[in-house]
Amino acid sequence: ASLTAEVLPLWRASQLSCDARPRRVLDSTKTGLGSAVLSKRVLGGDRIFQEMVVASSPIRHIIMHPSSLKRMMWDALSLVVVSYDVLTLPLLAFGFDRLQVANTLRYMTTIFWTFDILVTFITGYHRQGVVNCKPLDIAKRYILSSFVLDVTIVAIDWVMFSADISKTGSSNAVDIARLGKLFRIMRLLRILRLVRAIKFVDLSTKFGDLLMTMTVQWRSVFQLLGILRLMLLVVIANHFIACSWYALGESQPLEESWLSQLDPVESSMLYRYAVSFHWTMSQFTPAPNNFHPKNAEERYFAIGVLLFGFTMVSSFLGSIASLLTHIRNSAVKRTEEDMRVREFLSQNSVSLQLGNRIIMFLRHQRAATKKRVLEEDASGFQDLPTSLRKELRFEVYCDTLEAHPLMSEIAARDFSFMCEACDSLMSQRYLPKGHELFHIGSVCNDAFVVLDGELRYTWYIGCEELSRANTVLINLKEWICESVLWMKWLHQGQSTATSPCTVVQLSSAKFGALVRRHPVAFELSSAYAKVYASRFNRCSQVDARNDMWCTPDIAEDLMKEASDSLSCDGQDSGMMTAISSGNVLPRSATMGHITPLWGQMTGVLRRLRANGDEVTPMSS
Repeated sequence: ASLTAEVLPLWRASQLSCDARPRRVLDSTKTGLGSAVLSKRVLGGDRIFQEMVVASSPIRHIIMHPSSLKRMMWDALSLVVVSYDVLTLPLLAFGFDRLQVANTLRYMTTIFWTFDILVTFITGYHRQGVVNCKPLDIAKRYILSSFVLDVTIVAIDWVMFSADISKTGSSNAVDIARLGKLFRIMRLLRILRLVRAIKFVDLSTKFGDLLMTMTVQWRSVFQLLGILRLMLLVVIANHFIACSWYALGESQPLEESWLSQLDPVESSMLYRYAVSFHWTMSQFTPAPNNFHPKNAEERYFAIGVLLFGFTMVSSFLGSIASLLTHIRNSAVKRTEEDMRVREFLSQNSVSLQLGNRIIMFLRHQRAATKKRVLEEDASGFQDLPTSLRKELRFEVYCDTLEAHPLMSEIAARDFSFMCEACDSLMSQRYLPKGHELFHIGSVCNDAFVVLDGELRYTWYIGCEELSRANTVLINLKEWICESVLWMKWLHQGQSTATSPCTVVQLSSAKFGALVRRHPVAFELSSAYAKVYASRFNRCSQVDARNDMWCTPDIAEDLMKEASDSLSCDGQDSGMMTAISSGNVLPRSATMGHITPLWGQMTGVLRRLRANGDEVTPMSS
């Protein structure tokens, strides 16, 4: 059967007849902002990206993004150092600070925290979805928050080192006595290092969230990490209680404390710590222990530990019980679903053969299905402000759009179109195994791109002769039904998911409405549509004119032909004139101050630099 295509009326116009909204580029030299500007470009009246950058600051190249790789590596090192500080501070009760290795490590950690103060001054911060990387704002925020406390703790550590050196080198008894008094005062003030426990909680939460994000797709690993996290909290709590229990015994006369059964001189520090830790663990569980309180203070302490341990262990066991209950409820739910299916088949006298096929299909479907989380599945995204939502959708869909030659060319000339297209045109759709994306003869309204999984396309040479069906597997990032963007289209075949599959769909109606507001995109799309229809009608293989007709190679050829036709007609120069006059927003203007951290924008920046456009990247 012959299939002749005509472009949609929108693409027949020789020029854009709609009322395109002007988009002017903000010039920092004319707005009074100087070179310290925000990359809040006005794209269609909306603020798209809100990354704050200082273009002319002398230290702009060393400002770190809070999510950059360098900052993450520094945070990882900070977590190790703060863990050492917090966990070894209670060990002072055992004389840990008298060890040579402890003094060496304390010297190294003090140097690290000194540099950490400087690093904090050059690290941006998050504020209501905005990353502020302005040095003055960073310094003001740090000074008004924890700067004084950090400097005080570091200063105490350096004074302690100076006192140690002076005490070692002095031979005067009076000087030694004075230094000893100062040493005791400073040692008491070192308890302020416990304030770093707040930093420990912040860093552990940050990396815990990152680890859980990496393992969220493996539910069993995710649940196991939750249990390990609870166990770690129990161990840390026992560590602090064990050191406090030993310190309490040290503060009492030996014959009146629980240490009377343990010779602190003969026993090693490791053995004394193990005994204290064992006593603490026995308070949390019904385990035997041969050390008991010997005075009122130790008895009161033991009662408090019992109450605390009862609460913590109850919470720990409750979390494990909740996890097991969730697993059991899931199994019960699956069993109930199977029973309802069987009851329906039985009550409606469905044949045994068909019933078994249905049950086996559902069983395999449940075992094989691993649904990709879609945007509408995460209700938390509804609370995002418009700017963050647009930035999120840009990162999700930009790479998919730019895979098409036409969209890539539009992005190079009118970047605002890409921002709006990712926000308003694109959406994701999930297909379980065996489900259809579309069937032959149905009206087509959307173009599709395979994001993951396997999708099979089948079309027929003569609709009646099923034996002559052709089948192909659709590659990832390959466009399907692109024809609907340029002409009225009916599906010429059937597409079925051979595995759980996710596709990105692009609305044809919304695409046409958006293009009408962007002169550059309209000129390129109109030329491409005309070339597309002409090549489609000239195709000698009628059976090849299906939903998969426009392969990546054909799309590249069509884009070259469309560009050549624009050059011959002189419209390409007209578009560049429109850009220079400020009627549209060129890509170089919008990309100049947008952070290059996004992986999807790497190709965009590469083409920009190849074209010689000016790019001012923000240091990561």
